[in-house]
Amino acid sequence: MQSDINTTFSSLVFKNGVCVVDGYGVKICVNRKHLVVSDGIGRSRRERIFPKALANIKRLVVVGHTGMITFEALRWLSDVGITFVQIDKDGKLLASSAGFGLSEARLRRAQALATSNEIGLKIAQKLIADKISGQLAVLDLLPDSENAKREIENALFEIENTDSINALRLVESAAALAYWNTWKTVSIRFAKSDIKRLPDHWQTFGKRLSPFTRSPRLAANPINALLNYLYAIVEAETRIASLAGGLDPGLGFMHADQGSRDSLTLDLMEAIRPKVDLFVLELLGSRTFRAADFIETRKGVCRILPPLTHALAETGPTWARLAAPLVEDAARNLLDGQPIKLPTNLTQANRSAGRDKVRQRPKQNLDSVLPRLKPVCQSCGGPLEKDGRLFCDVCLRSEKEEHLKRLSRLGPAKLAALRNAGSDPTHGGQAAVKRGSVITARFKANAAWDRDNKRPDPVLFTEEILPLIKNIPLRKLQRATGLSIRYCSFIRRGLKVPHPRHWEKFRRVDQGS
Repeated sequence: MQSDINTTFSSLVFKNGVCVVDGYGVKICVNRKHLVVSDGIGRSRRERIFPKALANIKRLVVVGHTGMITFEALRWLSDVGITFVQIDKDGKLLASSAGFGLSEARLRRAQALATSNEIGLKIAQKLIADKISGQLAVLDLLPDSENAKREIENALFEIENTDSINALRLVESAAALAYWNTWKTVSIRFAKSDIKRLPDHWQTFGKRLSPFTRSPRLAANPINALLNYLYAIVEAETRIASLAGGLDPGLGFMHADQGSRDSLTLDLMEAIRPKVDLFVLELLGSRTFRAADFIETRKGVCRILPPLTHALAETGPTWARLAAPLVEDAARNLLDGQPIKLPTNLTQANRSAGRDKVRQRPKQNLDSVLPRLKPVCQSCGGPLEKDGRLFCDVCLRSEKEEHLKRLSRLGPAKLAALRNAGSDPTHGGQAAVKRGSVITARFKANAAWDRDNKRPDPVLFTEEILPLIKNIPLRKLQRATGLSIRYCSFIRRGLKVPHPRHWEKFRRVDQGS
């Protein structure tokens, strides 16, 4: 264990404005008008001090349930506009603080009456339709999902014909059963050195229901723990957005009223869940986890450990951006037919619409952008210092050795087979001539474009085009642009920016051309 760590930060930069606090004996208080945040485990402690003028954070997220926060600290957070969120170790949202934004009595009255008229059913139908449509998109990434797709497509059709909330619940439940059954073989990749000491049921998704609760709560394996933890973050952000939009988080339309449950929050976040699922699938496909990222309690419950909890909590602003239009759409539907124009404090849609006539750049579709975590080594799961690398320094040496062994064992036989088939992949002869002519033609095309055009700022590609191609298959990008699959992979991961003459081709790929 490290020696005591007591560091005072006069100016801190947090990713996405999220400060994560965890450990045991957490203490959040105010001293000399500065917010003091103390956390850690055992002798490994840290202390962070925030003056109001330099408190560049939007969320203070506490992971755990041991410690204290003073009333004065809560008022300090409120004065500065920082939201307080507390999530338990098992991924359950315990508390969140956010001041009321819009105060409109007619909106709250309409929300309370929505369950007794068709408005509540209409809003719930739209949310569940969005959820099921998102699940269909997720199923495209899963094997053997054709039967589930048919069932979910039928459920999507039946939503329009439901005449009550109970009927809508039955349709959503049937779709969810088919959807999660398709997940049962989804696997998680652990570091090679950790696999032997992990339980077998940690290797795959299994079932969405926990054996401890017969509900998703208290996950028994890492994949379900990841989903629960991220859903808790989404719940917190959706609750905050509901309060800012003038809605009561507890008055829902589809989820039944229960004590200490924000039913409206759970209703609204239904439409965001498929985005979380897609993010988890991409995470499972691109990241190598370590045994130290998770822990099994004495009762068998699987929990996520730092620093993975920190990285996941930092995705909060993405889910907040997705929750904002859902809250504002619900508010507009509640007041449909009434001469009330609601402000769009969350999405700034009214202000953005006023700029459409003078807008020079196209609007960026932020809904399609999923958060990205810092890269880790694909072998051991340790952190990487630089983007673009796949392995850490230690694992890179062993990977190169393994690669050379495989190449020496399989390479000669493969090369002989290609030569016998009349396809010589070596660098000499016709292969070199063909390769050289392609490279020369590409350089000439680039030079000709540069003579007639002024090179734009590469930041424009990163901000406007890169989000559009994040989910486009590499083979499709290669066919549309003529670039190699490897180079298209670098571009899609944000490691390379192509020559500007290719930009429009990348933009049209997203449009289906």
